[in-house]
Amino acid sequence: MTMTKLERATRRVIREWCETTKGRTIEKFYDVFPRAYVVARLGCDYLCIACPPMDNKGLADMDPLADGSEICTTFDDSLKVGDWCSAASVKTDKWTSMIAIPAVVVEDRNDPA
Repeated sequence: MTMTKLERATRRVIREWCETTKGRTIEKFYDVFPRAYVVARLGCDYLCIACPPMDNKGLADMDPLADGSEICTTFDDSLKVGDWCSAASVKTDKWTSMIAIPAVVVEDRNDPA
């Protein structure tokens, strides 16, 4: 499976966010969701996100009943219901968590607009 420019950028930004905000180094990425949508904020500790079908293929392969939703326990506090975000399931030196940050955008230099 090839990694897209957006997936590489998402990994880089999430790695930087985790190091600067949480003081943790990411050892491994399990799943990366460059495009996700904040569906609900469950109290102050949890965020429910939905991943579009083009980004949750791995989940569907593992569990045919998977609906593409994930619960994030580590996320940027600026995220609110209705926001687009980028997310990844990661392992750090201390914990394993689903992380969500504001959406990563990669500009296309070939775009004339």
